[in-house]
Amino acid sequence: MTINKKGFVIVLLIIVFLIIFILVGVVAWRWYNDPNKPLQIPSLPQTIGNYKLVESSNKGSNAEPVCNEFGSHPDIVWTNLSGELCARGIRIEYFDEQTNKGVFVMLTDITRGIDLYKKYLSLITKPVQVGEFRLLRLESHEIFWYTPKGYDVIMTQEFTREALPEGGYKNNYGTATGDNAVTQYFLKKYEPVS
Repeated sequence: MTINKKGFVIVLLIIVFLIIFILVGVVAWRWYNDPNKPLQIPSLPQTIGNYKLVESSNKGSNAEPVCNEFGSHPDIVWTNLSGELCARGIRIEYFDEQTNKGVFVMLTDITRGIDLYKKYLSLITKPVQVGEFRLLRLESHEIFWYTPKGYDVIMTQEFTREALPEGGYKNNYGTATGDNAVTQYFLKKYEPVS
């Protein structure tokens, strides 16, 4: 079989195109999965039901991964788990002024030690059913779940805000039910791993 000059040029161009395509894909994949790139705040609705967006932040310790040696803390030494755990996150607050109820949402990216994190949480959490979803509860006011959609863990904390006589306020935390527009929105947007 002989290849003429025109056929040779076409084959060479296809090979060059494939090499460039693969290199661009590798660079894009590395950038997308780089644990040191800044965590971007997603586009958030200003209102969800009667809840209004109050705050969203990835500043401070949440912007860059924070790493800790897991297992040396007195609260978790009993687990016999050890290794490095690195995480970063975004904190969002929605508040309903009519009912004085609010929801904090934490979108967390575990950049190192996700298996260690899951093992630890499996020891200290309880399952909770929220609608069709089987989620996890750490403390009574918290519900969280693992998701494959952009973040590793989504957690919501439900509270009722109480005005103080001397000014300011405090948040009272009861038992989270997930029966609010904010938690339902994030359950749909970041569906739990089944």
